[in-house]
Amino acid sequence: MTVKKGKSWGEMSGGQKKALMVGWVVIAAMLAFIVLPDSDEPAKTPEQASALAAASPAVTYQTASTEALTAAKQLMSDLDQALQDGLPLLKAGDPRALGAHSQHFDSLVESAYARFGSTIFEPLGSCGVASNFARSSWKTQASAAVNGADPVAGAAQDALEQFQGKRVECLEAANPSGGTETHG
Repeated sequence: MTVKKGKSWGEMSGGQKKALMVGWVVIAAMLAFIVLPDSDEPAKTPEQASALAAASPAVTYQTASTEALTAAKQLMSDLDQALQDGLPLLKAGDPRALGAHSQHFDSLVESAYARFGSTIFEPLGSCGVASNFARSSWKTQASAAVNGADPVAGAAQDALEQFQGKRVECLEAANPSGGTETHG
């Protein structure tokens, strides 16, 4: 087995150096976007975070019901519509429009978390998880539209597939009859 050794910095051409630097900047920007808080609030200590969690209102939908199913169907419809509405924005590539649409996804996800939960360990948490995957797919596509390439090949498609799988789980979990209702 032969091991392919990369080129040292000195062996690279100017274009290769530029491509490498752009790649690292894109990766750093995406990590900062994911890791850094979205607001200007100061970081919370663990004590403040646990107090906030204790004071947070409970998730709206805890069990399958017709109301939960209706809300889940509406959420999935809103996410599908947001993904569709984003297509012309991706083609245009306007960073301001992409940013505004990203904020729309953020509000959809926060709303989903408040109504269904944010983890698979909550009874209807797959709805919140599905919304997060839809947002992840969108933001990866938006980043690629601005920066010219998907920084992690196939990441947007993978997130979209995860969204579709969690969508099915969400609608099944919210359905009081236990059936598989995936459209609507």
